[in-house]
Amino acid sequence: MTKYNYPTVQLGNGIRVANFCFCYKLNFSSGEVLESVTVEMADSLCPSLTHEKTLNPGGWTDVSVRCRFSDLALEELRELAERQDINIVLVPPAAIEELRYLGEQRILRKARTCVYDMPLGEGFRERVCADTFGC
Repeated sequence: MTKYNYPTVQLGNGIRVANFCFCYKLNFSSGEVLESVTVEMADSLCPSLTHEKTLNPGGWTDVSVRCRFSDLALEELRELAERQDINIVLVPPAAIEELRYLGEQRILRKARTCVYDMPLGEGFRERVCADTFGC
C-alpha cells in the first residue's frame, strides 16, 4: 500500500491517469483536470537533479542531467505500477531516462510524461494531450 493518496482522473477515452509528483493541476485537452499533489508529496517524491560536466576535447563542456529518486519514491512508483486501476503514472521527463538506467522495467510499463497540446507561445502547461504521452 502506498504512503500517499495520489490524485487520479479517468479520461473520456477510459485511460486512468495518476499524478506522481506534479504540484500543479494538469488540464487535459479532453476537458478533465488532474489535481496537483500536496507540497509535502512533491518535496518527498520529486527526483533531485544533478548536473555532470565533462570537458570536451573540442573546447566546450558537455553537461548531462541525471535524475535521482529517493528509496521512498522508487517504492511508491513500484506500488503504483502494480495497481490495476491505474493505466498511466505521470512523471517528470528526466525521470524516464533514470528509470531506464536503473532497469525499472516494472515501473516503465506505466510511467509516462505529459505531451502538451498547444502551439508554441500560448502559455506553459495550458493543456495536456489526453491521448498522447511520452515514454
